[in-house]
Amino acid sequence: MTASTESYVTLPVDTTDDPGTIAATVAAMAACSAAFDVVTGDRRIRYRPEEDLLADALALAAVRDAYPDNPSVPRLLRDARLMYHQRMLDDQADRRHPGIVDPERKRANRTEELLLEAVVLDIVSLQCAADIHSPTECAHLANQLRRLLNLPLLDHFEVRAWLRGAYADWLRNGPHRFECPGGCLGSG
Repeated sequence: MTASTESYVTLPVDTTDDPGTIAATVAAMAACSAAFDVVTGDRRIRYRPEEDLLADALALAAVRDAYPDNPSVPRLLRDARLMYHQRMLDDQADRRHPGIVDPERKRANRTEELLLEAVVLDIVSLQCAADIHSPTECAHLANQLRRLLNLPLLDHFEVRAWLRGAYADWLRNGPHRFECPGGCLGSG
C-alpha cells in the first residue's frame, strides 16, 4: 500500500454520545471514501478505506484475469504434494528395480508438480503486491519447468505470463482427476 499524502479529517468522538449516532457518522465518512481519524480520548484510529479497498479489488481482478477458472490454492497444493509423493515412490521403486518405472511417467509427475507449485506462487504474488519473494520463486519454478520441457529460459515477467498459458493448456489437455466432473473417475 502506498502512503497517502492527503490530510486526514479528524472526527472527535465523545464516549458519552449515542453509539448509534457515532456509528452513523463513521459510516457516512467511510461512504465518502475519505481518509479520516477517529479520536476517542487519547486514542487515534486512522481510517483509509479507499487504499485498502482499492488494493483488494485490484488483487482480485488480477487473479481473475490471470486465472479465469478460479483455481483453489489448497487443491493445487494437495495435487502438487500428491505428484511429489508419487515421484518419490517411483524413484524408490526405480532404485530397487532399475528400469521398472517409465522415465516419461517420472518426468510427467515432475512437470505437473512444478506447474502446480508455480501457479500457487503466482496466485499468491498477484494477491499481495507487497510480497517480493513469491514472484521471484514463481519465476524460478516456471523456468525450472521450461528447462524440463527443453524450452529456453525467460525473464521474470515473461515466464509468469507463459506459466498462465501453460496452466490453461494443462487444464484443457491435462489428465483427468479421480473426482472428474464428467464422471470418468480419472480414466479420461
